[in-house]
Amino acid sequence: MKTKFVKFAAILFIASMTSCAREQPQPETIVVVDRFVESRPAPPPPGTVQYCWEEPIVDREEVAPGLNTKGDWYNPAHTVVKKVRQGRWRPCKVQRSKSSYRKK
Repeated sequence: MKTKFVKFAAILFIASMTSCAREQPQPETIVVVDRFVESRPAPPPPGTVQYCWEEPIVDREEVAPGLNTKGDWYNPAHTVVKKVRQGRWRPCKVQRSKSSYRKK
């Protein structure tokens, strides 16, 4: 019985020493760096013209339901969109601040 106890104690001692002998793997440290770069458009060179897009001008016309002019087909109610002027690029108008106007 004494030999079983000695064997058990020896096994327990060896097991405890081997489990402590290894270094436990340390978790990797992850460094997160957030960088914020504010970008602004460069000022235009002197003498350049900036262009702005002008939206097209359209006219909407409501059409009532009924037969067509010949009386052959039935047309349901719908909206007709007519293009008055197409969109185009034009030089931008300079917007003046309120302080630049003269007070009268």
